Amino acid sequence: MIYLVFIIPILGMMLYINTVKLLKNMKEGKNTANQTGWGSLLTGLILLFTLLLILSMN
Repeated sequence: MIYLVFIIPILGMMLYINTVKLLKNMKEGKNTANQTGWGSLLTGLILLFTLLLILSMN
């Protein structure tokens, strides 16, 4: 389960980049459906892997 220590920060960086791209698209009036979908997927994965990491510590 030590690999989760590396996966969670990578997913966090991807979520940050996705959020910046979402905000840029909103400012320019472009379609934001892709960024919204990716953002929800990345958030779900971060939460899942964080819970798995917490459970593996016990």
